[in-house]
Amino acid sequence: YKILLFSLKNVSFPHPLYPYDTIVTEFELLAKRPTKKGDHLLLTYKWSVRNQHDEVVGEGENTCMSLAPK
Repeated sequence: YKILLFSLKNVSFPHPLYPYDTIVTEFELLAKRPTKKGDHLLLTYKWSVRNQHDEVVGEGENTCMSLAPK
């Protein structure tokens, strides 16, 4: 299963991440649309990574392309 990454926007790493930190990731789907052929989907989503202190250690917005479900 392959995913092609098209763009990264508003990426930041506001706090450092250290060895042995525990992290949690969150994703929010912002947009989903099929390509002209309909065999792939363009997905835009926001993501964030938090450490065990609930501090954001990374965040951004990505657009990627994936195979459409059959």
